[in-house]
Parts: sequence; C-alpha cells; structure tokens
Amino acid sequence: MKKKSILKCLALLLSSLLLVSCDFFKAGSYPNAEYYTFDISCDSLISEISKFKIDNPQYKIIVNNIETKDRIDNNNFYHASFYLKEENIIVYNIINMYQKENNMKRTNIGWDSILDNFGTDSAKFIQTKDIPKEKKELYKQKLEIEIFNKLGRWNKEK
Repeated sequence: MKKKSILKCLALLLSSLLLVSCDFFKAGSYPNAEYYTFDISCDSLISEISKFKIDNPQYKIIVNNIETKDRIDNNNFYHASFYLKEENIIVYNIINMYQKENNMKRTNIGWDSILDNFGTDSAKFIQTKDIPKEKKELYKQKLEIEIFNKLGRWNKEK
C-alpha cells in the first residue's frame, strides 16, 4: 500500500515536471524569440515590412554595397531584419508562414536575436543572458517604437 502511494506521488511529480519543463525548454523552431501579435494577416504584415523599408531605407541592411533582402526559407519562415544604425546592430525577426496557410487575421512575429559586427557568428539570442538587460531593453524599445509602431497595431505576447 505504501509502495503504491509512493509510486503515485512519483508519477504525479514527474508528470508535473514534464508539463512545466515545456515552458522552460520552449520547444519549437525559434524558442528564444520574444513574440508580438499584429492585428493584420501574414501577407499584410510582410507587405507592411516591405513598404516600411522602402519608406525608411536607414533600416535596410547593406553590406559591401549589396542590400540584404528579407526572405522565406522553405515556405516555413519569413525572415525580416532591420538595421539599427545608432547601435550598429541588426535585429532579427521571424514570421511563421503557417499563419498564411490558415488565413489567420492576426500574425505573430518573433524577435529572435541581434547580430552585431554583421557576422552570423555574432548572434545573441533575446531570451538568454547573451545580451545585458539594459541593452536588451534599449533594443526592444527601439524595435517597438521605431519599427513595430509603424507597421500596425500590435500587442506583446506573454
């Protein structure tokens, strides 16, 4: 009888840990992203990003006189990056394209990382300790105010 109680408690504890660990380990393709929801469709958000970069060329990424374009990889994710000149960094964002396939009227965009020194080996992920808290808050404020506010109405995901 006592052995059954111990096994039940152990099973309950393990089950609870598994449920909680899903949040800690953040399963998914971009587990370190900080997500925002825009009140427009996926296509509309991508279009707004393109228009924004045309109207605000200072946010385009140009390396060796060649503009780096936003892209879709394998029809899965749209990669949108913006250059923040004052900080000399690139803020890297992703949109999961499944939202387009499902004709969703709201679209999530994830702020995944920053790149400094224009190298892919310099990626610093948002939800880790790669970026000091003060810098992260500064970058987030610039991303939200200078870019996201101009793309449309949005909410921060929790």
